[in-house]
Amino acid sequence: MPLIPGTRLGAYEVTAQIGEGGMGQVFRARDTRLDRDVAIKILPKAFAHDADRLARFQREARTLASLNHPNIAAIYGLEERAGVAALVMELVEGEDLSQRIARGAIPLDEALSIAKQIADALDAAHEQGVIHRDLKPANIKVRPDGTVKVLDFGLAKAVDPAGGVPGLSQSPTVTTPAMTHAGTILGTAAYMSPEQARGKTVDKRADIWAFGCILYEMLAGRAAFARSTMPDTIAAVLEREPEWAALPTDTPDRASRLLRRCLDKDARKRARDIGDVRAELEEAAERAAVRDGGVRSRSGTSLRWAAAALLAGAFVAAVWLLWWRTPATVGERSVQFLLSIAEQAAGSVGGAVPTPSPDGRMLTFIAGNSRGTTNVWVRALDSLQARALAGTEGAAGAVAWSPDSRWIAFFADGRLKKISPEGGTAQTVAVIQGFQDAAWGSGGALVYRAMNRAAMYVVPEGGGAARPITKLDASRKENSHRFPQFLPDGRRFLFTARSSERENNALYVASIDSTEVRRLMPAQSRVTYVPGVSGRAGTLLFYQDGALMTQAFDLASMTLQGEPASIFNGISYVTASIQAGFRASSDGGTVIVEQAGASDDLLTWFGRDGAALGTVGPRGDYMQPRISPAGDRVAFTKPDPQNGNRDIWYMDLARETEARLTLNGANDWFPTWSSDGRQILFDSDRDGGERPYLKKSLDLAGEEEPVAGGVTGPWDWSRDGKWILMSGNGAIWLQHLGTGDKPFQFLATPFLESGGRFSPDGKWIAYLSNETGRSEVYVRPFTGAPAGEGRIQISTGGGDFPVWRPDGLELFYMAPDSALYAVSAKNLGALATPVAPVRLFKACPNTLPFDPPETRQPFGWPFDTHDGQRFLVNCLVQPVGLYVVLLNPLAASASTLALPAR
Repeated sequence: MPLIPGTRLGAYEVTAQIGEGGMGQVFRARDTRLDRDVAIKILPKAFAHDADRLARFQREARTLASLNHPNIAAIYGLEERAGVAALVMELVEGEDLSQRIARGAIPLDEALSIAKQIADALDAAHEQGVIHRDLKPANIKVRPDGTVKVLDFGLAKAVDPAGGVPGLSQSPTVTTPAMTHAGTILGTAAYMSPEQARGKTVDKRADIWAFGCILYEMLAGRAAFARSTMPDTIAAVLEREPEWAALPTDTPDRASRLLRRCLDKDARKRARDIGDVRAELEEAAERAAVRDGGVRSRSGTSLRWAAAALLAGAFVAAVWLLWWRTPATVGERSVQFLLSIAEQAAGSVGGAVPTPSPDGRMLTFIAGNSRGTTNVWVRALDSLQARALAGTEGAAGAVAWSPDSRWIAFFADGRLKKISPEGGTAQTVAVIQGFQDAAWGSGGALVYRAMNRAAMYVVPEGGGAARPITKLDASRKENSHRFPQFLPDGRRFLFTARSSERENNALYVASIDSTEVRRLMPAQSRVTYVPGVSGRAGTLLFYQDGALMTQAFDLASMTLQGEPASIFNGISYVTASIQAGFRASSDGGTVIVEQAGASDDLLTWFGRDGAALGTVGPRGDYMQPRISPAGDRVAFTKPDPQNGNRDIWYMDLARETEARLTLNGANDWFPTWSSDGRQILFDSDRDGGERPYLKKSLDLAGEEEPVAGGVTGPWDWSRDGKWILMSGNGAIWLQHLGTGDKPFQFLATPFLESGGRFSPDGKWIAYLSNETGRSEVYVRPFTGAPAGEGRIQISTGGGDFPVWRPDGLELFYMAPDSALYAVSAKNLGALATPVAPVRLFKACPNTLPFDPPETRQPFGWPFDTHDGQRFLVNCLVQPVGLYVVLLNPLAASASTLALPAR
C-alpha cells in the first residue's frame, strides 16, 4: 500500500512526504477526526512484513508513549492497516538544529536556552530509564517560537533505572537500522565518545560527552571533532582536543570549564551526572545575564540527557568508509572499530562475512533468518538499510563480486547464478556442485572451490562448463585448495593449499591460463594482495600465529620482498571451511577480522522449563557436544585458536576437567560415543582428505583404529555397535561394521536428506529432509536394509538436530528460532501420526549471566541430553557475526592495534 498524497490510513489522510530515515519514511497527514496536521512515520514496504523489524517499530511507539514532556515530540497512536505499520506523531514545524547551526554560531543566551530545553527532555527520558541513542542536531527541532522538540526516539532502548550491570546493549557494535538487535546502538561519528571508539562498555558519561559536542557546536558554529573523512573524525575523537579558541570570547569561564569536563577523553575524569552539568550550565547563564545587565529566567529543570546512540552510529558511518577505494583518504592513520552484520546472519550458511564491492559502494553477504530461509543481502554504503535480493532464496556457500561491481555471483539450487545488486532476475551461469570460496577476475572467469575438500575450478563468467584449474598434491597430503584471490591482471590468482600435514600448508599463485602453480610461502589462511599506492610496492596480508601479518610482494617477479611484519595482534583463527576468520578487500587495504572471542561458547544446562541450571567449564570454542551414555562426560570438537585445526576433546562433567583425545595435524570432528562409553568414533581429513573414520579409546592406551567411512559424519553409532549412520551427497548412508562392506544408501530422494540418529531400540532413524522447502525432522523404520515405505514428519514449522530420549519415549529437536521442542514417540510402532510438538524453551535466552547469548548451530548438533530432563546447550557468549574492522591497516603497528578485551 503506497503512501502518496490522498492515501487514507485510518482517520489520517496523507498530504506529502516530508522525510526519510533509517527506520522509515515520514509523511505529513491530516487527522480528519481532530482536524489537525500530524506526522506519520512508516516502515518501508520491504520491512513491513518482517516480524523482527515490526517489533522494533512497535517498541518505538511504546517508548515514545512513555515520554510525556513538552520538549519531546508526542505520539498520538500506532496504526496497522493493509500491511503498513504507522506511528502517528506530533508534527513539529520549524528547522532542525543542524540547519540553524549551518547559518553560523548561535548567540550564547539562545544556545543556553536551547541546551536547557534539550536537557529537560532528556532528563524526563532518563527518569523513565530511557536513553535517546541517536541524539544529534538533526534530531532536535526548534520551532519559530523558540520551543525545542527532541525527535526520533526510534533508537531508544529502555535501561535499568536502578543502574543494572550493562550488557551488550551498550557495547560498541555496528549494523543498519533494518538489522539492529540486542547489543546494537547507532548514532553519528562526530558525537561519539572515546570509550566507544575503543570498544569499551559505555554508560551515561557517554551521554555527557555527546552533550558537550552539541553545546560546543552551537557556540562555535562548527563541530568539535568532525573532519573531512570518517577515519579522521574518529581519530580526532580519540586523539585531538576541540579547538577551544573557536569559542566566542564572551563565553563565561564556567561554561568553558563545563565543556572541558564534558569532553574529557578519560571517562573517569568526565562529569558523571548530567544534573551536575545542568547546575553548572544554569550558573553560567546567570552570570552571563548579570554581566550583560539583564536577567535570564531559570527553567528549573536538570541537564540530564541521552546521547549514547550517537556513539554507535559513528561506527555505521565509519563502516561506510571501509570500502572507499583509496587508502590515502584515511591518511597515515589506521583506525579500528566493531561491525555487526546483524541478527539475520545468525543462521547464515557460511557466507556471513560481509564482502565489499570493488567500487567500495556496497557490501553483500548471505544470511538466514528465523524462518529458516537464506538470501543474498546487499547494503549500499550510502544507506542505513540492508535488503535481501528476491530470487536468491536458498543461497549457500559464498558470494563473489564482478570486477565492475555490477553483478554478484552466488550458488543456489545446484547452479551458479548471478544477479544485479539492484535486484532483478537471477541468471544461471553454470550447473556446478557447489560454491565455497570464490573470486571473480577481470579476465572474465570465476575461480571457486566447489566443496569443503576439493581443488579449484574455473568457469567463464558468461556461462559454460566448469573445469579443474588446480589439482590436489597427494604427495603433500593436500586435502583442499581454498581462498582464491585474483591479482590485478585478472588472470593470475592466489590460493591456499591445506594439508593434513601442517608443514605442507602453503600459499600458491596460479593462472586461469595454466594448471601450473608456484609456491610462495607457508600459510594457512586467506591471503590478500593490496595494491601499492604513492609508489609503494604491493603487499600481502595474511594470518599467522594469532596476528595479521604483512609482507611486500613484487608483481613483476612474483616474489616476496623483505620480512613479514605483524600489524594486528590478538586474532583467533576461525575454521576456514565455514568462511569466517579474516576477509580482506583487494582495494584500499581494508580488512575485516573476526573479533577475538566472537566464537566463544559456554556449555549451559537447561531444565525442561528453560531455567538455566548452570554452566560447564570455562568459555571456549565447543562444537558438536555429545554426552556419553553414562552421562558423566561430554565429547566435543575444539579448534586450535592459532591455526584452526580441529581435534576431539572430552570433559568430565563432575570435575569440569578437559582432556584431549586426538593430536594429529589433520582436522578431526564429529565425535560419537560407543555404547559402553569407552571409545569415541570420529571423522578426519587425514591422508589427503580421504576421510577415514577412526575410533580411539579414552584411556589412550591403544592406537587409533581406522573404520571405513567416507561421507559426512559419523552422525551416530548404534547401541549394538554394528552400524554407523552418516550422510553425503544429499542422502543418508549406513555402514555395517565387521562385515567389510562399503557404506550403502539408506535413503536417497530428489530432496536433500542429512544428519540422523538411531532410536535407542535401533528400530528407527530420525533424520532431516528439505522436501517441504525447509528443513524438517522425520523418522523412518530401520531394518538393516535401505529404507522402505513409511515415514513420519515429526517437526512442524522447521526443525533440526533430532535427539532421542535415552528410553526412546520422546524425540527432541531445535526449531529455526533456537527453541527446543519435544514430541512423544510412543506411537511410532504403529506408524501413527505423533502428537503435536510441544515447545519446551528457547535455548540461551537472556536469563544467563551473559547478554545476549545465542545458540550456535554449526554443522553438528548444538545440544544434547542424557535423561530428557536436562539439556546441555552450546550457547554463544557473543552474537554471531561480530567483526573488528581495520581501516588502512598498513599504517598500523602491532603495538598500536589490538582487539578489544573481552
